[in-house]
Amino acid sequence: MSPKKKEVWKMKTRVYKQQKKEEYLVDKCAHEDTQNASMTIKNTRVRASHNFSQEKLESRRAGDRAKYATQTPTETS
Repeated sequence: MSPKKKEVWKMKTRVYKQQKKEEYLVDKCAHEDTQNASMTIKNTRVRASHNFSQEKLESRRAGDRAKYATQTPTETS
């Protein structure tokens, strides 16, 4: 292989490797963004229940129990 062809080959190889590296980094960043976004959603849902006072939570639970009791058929002896 002539010196000129070797130089061209090295240049093409270098450019190809750089493109692959950039593609990998873009994919990696996109994947991390997706993971972080889903984690943020999960965390905000968990934190939302901590914003209620204890009285409000107990009131909701009592309401849920009453609602469930009206929907559940009772046994007659």
